Formats: sequence, structure tokens, C-alpha cells
Amino acid sequence: MDRRRAFTLIELLTYAMMIASNGRSIDGSPVWKKRILVPQPAKRLLFIDEGLASPDAYSVRYTTPQWWDQPTTRHGDGTTFSYADGHCDFHKWGGSETVKKGRINVRSFPGIWGPATEEGIADVQWMQIGIWGKLGYAR
Repeated sequence: MDRRRAFTLIELLTYAMMIASNGRSIDGSPVWKKRILVPQPAKRLLFIDEGLASPDAYSVRYTTPQWWDQPTTRHGDGTTFSYADGHCDFHKWGGSETVKKGRINVRSFPGIWGPATEEGIADVQWMQIGIWGKLGYAR
């Protein structure tokens, strides 16, 4: 294989920082710029194995149960996260619509969308609580 063709086959994979850790607020969400200020660091998501070369931090909506960036399904219908206390863990999505949306939109931005099933809503709420420590709305 010639060298030029080899470069076209290389896929850029990346981790992304969570938006709250990047100091950017979404709809009035809490933010922090220093790891020492993160409340409950063992429960706060810091990085996601997003699998895409994202131009910005990873986020979901704060005031509604909606995805902003697509859920990632790179590893067995889930993904790996690192937490503010330094540990890493795998999270498997429970909603079939979460998994389907993650698989379909691997290389594109699907736009903001809200899940329709209880399992899908639980997935996005898990992510919201992981990023901000709370929901920006009543359940």
C-alpha cells in the first residue's frame, strides 16, 4: 500500500472533556475550572471516550432531558469515562434508542434530540448528573 493511501485509512479517535469541566455553562449549568473545586469528584465525569475529533467539549442539555452530542457506543453499546477523582469506568446504555442513535450518528452531529422511552430518558439523565451533579429541571 502506498503511503498516501495509508493516510486516508487512518481514523482520528479522541477523548473529549466534559463541558462543565471546561468552564462553559449550558443554560445556567454549574461549571468549574479547577479539579479541586469539583463537588463529589468520584461521581463527576471528566473525560469521555468519544471516538470523534470533536471541536469542543462534550455536552448534553442541562434544563431538559436532551442529548446535545450523540451518545457514544464505541465499546459494547456503551463507553468509557474518567472521573474527576482519577478513576475510569465503563457505562453501558440501557435504552435501545440511545444505542441506536449512537450507532447511526458515529460520524455526524445528529442535532439536539430527546429520548422517548423511560430507559432513554434514564440514559440522558445519568449523563446530566455525571456532568453537573444534578438535573437542571424537575424529574
